[in-house]
Amino acid sequence: MTDTDVELSRKSEPQRTCIGCRGKGGRSVLLRIVCDENAVLVLDSRKAMPGRGAWLHADETCLSQATTRRAWGRALRLRSAVSTDALAEQVEREIRSTSYDDENAGRTRRGTSTTVTESGFDAMSTR
Repeated sequence: MTDTDVELSRKSEPQRTCIGCRGKGGRSVLLRIVCDENAVLVLDSRKAMPGRGAWLHADETCLSQATTRRAWGRALRLRSAVSTDALAEQVEREIRSTSYDDENAGRTRRGTSTTVTESGFDAMSTR
């Protein structure tokens, strides 16, 4: 975890722990991973799927650390080993999309800045 992760999370936001690097961050900074009914790890992009979730930085090193430490079973309270191949692809897609969003954050077509929230851009005002 870097200092920018702490800066990116809101101050009033509860802090979560990454199961890869054990660093702290808010919901807006970390990815939520859940185990679906078929015992497959999936990325919970809306952070609202039912069940127990594990939190992970959008970083390939955190994903590999969580896998080598076998943290998935402990964090999600699973009794069997899980495959992280499909999850790795989902996390890589999320990393690519967040890096694109970081480059374009706060920019609109006219060059004015906007505020980016967890759910997306703020609503347009009537003025």
